[in-house]
Amino acid sequence: MIRRDDEIEGALRVIADHFGAPPWLLRRVLEGYGRSSAGDSVAGAVEPGKIALRTALAGSSLRALSEQLIRRDLGPYARDRITKRLSETLAPFFGPGVWLPCPSATAAGAVAARFLAGSGPGALFAEDVGHAMILEAGAVTVMSGGQLFPVAIRTDERGTIRLEDLEDALLAHCPRAAETTLGRDHFPSPRVLLLSWPSLFGFAPSIDELRALRAACDREGMKLALDLVWGPHKLAEDSDPHPRLLDLMGLADAVTFSLPKIDCGPGAFVFFPRAEEGSLDRLRASVKPIGLAEFEAWETSARWEAAWTSHRALLWETLRSHVDRAARIRAELGSRGFVMSPESAGNVVFLSTPPETAEVFLRHGAGRWPLRCADRGHVMLRLMIASWYPPGWEDRLFDGLAGLPAGR
Repeated sequence: MIRRDDEIEGALRVIADHFGAPPWLLRRVLEGYGRSSAGDSVAGAVEPGKIALRTALAGSSLRALSEQLIRRDLGPYARDRITKRLSETLAPFFGPGVWLPCPSATAAGAVAARFLAGSGPGALFAEDVGHAMILEAGAVTVMSGGQLFPVAIRTDERGTIRLEDLEDALLAHCPRAAETTLGRDHFPSPRVLLLSWPSLFGFAPSIDELRALRAACDREGMKLALDLVWGPHKLAEDSDPHPRLLDLMGLADAVTFSLPKIDCGPGAFVFFPRAEEGSLDRLRASVKPIGLAEFEAWETSARWEAAWTSHRALLWETLRSHVDRAARIRAELGSRGFVMSPESAGNVVFLSTPPETAEVFLRHGAGRWPLRCADRGHVMLRLMIASWYPPGWEDRLFDGLAGLPAGR
């Protein structure tokens, strides 16, 4: 493990030389990523073949940007050479479509909702325990101009939506004219289903279940937006993630990705599998004011391209390590008597604890979650395991929990 400043500088020089970039610039880019220092990013690295994913992508993006600057092929937001070629470069992995860089996953979800909702009053639906409803409701509502309604997840304790859940929500909020004395003009038209894949508990509906939801959306004239903020972790559980990835892209009208969640640095993307290039001109103007500068858009696109081309194997290896690590944490906490509820999977860890024990988790980076515990005196906590929990983090957490009540 690299710890000393001279070791960090030495590793930065080796990595920077490999990508043809100045070491100071590589350091500045890594530190701009946040959550992890440059030292953490190169920890354990002594040669390019062993560098961490985010460091490899930082170097690749600097190389691509250097080439772009030399050619003076800059272009305005989302029309630079790198972003324009994403659709062609990534088509073998995601299928045809249009990519749009955004400053955050929240912005990407809001842009997707705005594009799919169209004009005029409309209704957007999202799982009541989903990402859009719990974490992004304000942004989605403001950007799209539609009303956001919850889809109550009643049939699956793992938080995954079922067809009957969507049908119940449609009947409650957008009843058909034949089923009401008022007529449909008195209700907002259903426009978009915003679906987390996987659920916030780490489980995912099957492709067949998604096809049933897609068919229901088609019957109602709705679009389907998939939120894949943590989706790549779920895909990484497959020995060959590519077939299921293509299935997901083929069912959706928009898909959102968050790069920090998968160790790819800052920024996000919204992907429109069914859109033509010309239809997104109005969206470029709407994304620019919410915080993404042109240079940041270029660099984000360069990292995303590198993640799926030159560093794809490292991407899947990194995500699988997060999933394996979360499984070990769940097993250890369960063996110590902690209430692992609700059930969780993937890189997700949910648990409920007494307040005094919750403080230890919160000091170590856990998040308090707005769900009611079976024991009203307990606190619901969530851990999303990724690189911002450095090696050895869980050992320090377990040491801090020694002697405290687990809650059973």
